[in-house]
Amino acid sequence: FLTNGASSAIQYVLTGLIASDRDAVMIPIPQYPIYSALIALLGGRQVGYELDEPLGWAATEEELATRLLETQAQGLTVK
Repeated sequence: FLTNGASSAIQYVLTGLIASDRDAVMIPIPQYPIYSALIALLGGRQVGYELDEPLGWAATEEELATRLLETQAQGLTVK
């Protein structure tokens, strides 16, 4: 599958994932600005998870699990 750039590819993927305002997408913080812009444009919800600088900007399993459970408790579907 080819696109004319990263932005187009991200838009195709997010368009396919977000079907309602109850759909949420987990994105890293700091993040590439197009993620939050497209999620908002498509009516989805952004769920940010923090990257740990001392760990080389990695996400910990604990951080991901916490954000996932918080989001599910709000009745959102994480994609």
